[in-house]
Amino acid sequence: MEVRFDLKYYENAKYAWPKCDDKRDSVRGNYMYYPQSDQPAKKAPKPGEEDWSLVAEKSGQLVSQRSVVTDLIYTVRTRPHTSARNPTGINTLWGDGHVSFSTSKKAFEPKLWDPGDDAASARNPGDNPQKFRTIVSLLRP
Repeated sequence: MEVRFDLKYYENAKYAWPKCDDKRDSVRGNYMYYPQSDQPAKKAPKPGEEDWSLVAEKSGQLVSQRSVVTDLIYTVRTRPHTSARNPTGINTLWGDGHVSFSTSKKAFEPKLWDPGDDAASARNPGDNPQKFRTIVSLLRP
């Protein structure tokens, strides 16, 4: 499956950015909404799930050290902030309303991301709920 998040698909002479992709009716929007509380998701978590938290269902459950919205977390190639193909961080809106650039190293461990083949191996966090939840649970301000 071709991943069409690149800016080149959203620019042309007919439509100005952020136009629709010529193959979709949507406007480009690459943010992930996953509001987290500080309540542990599981009483006896499996290895790698220790930092997972329950989804915040009410604004009163949001906390300053857990993310609400992040940059796109989908594949290695579509990570928005890299240097020499290495991740540098993810813009994050936290539960108390502040925004910062999270550089939590654990969230970028290679085992949590695809091997650079987009969604071909189905190992990308955008199509793998366990990897996605682990990544957002590891982000810190």
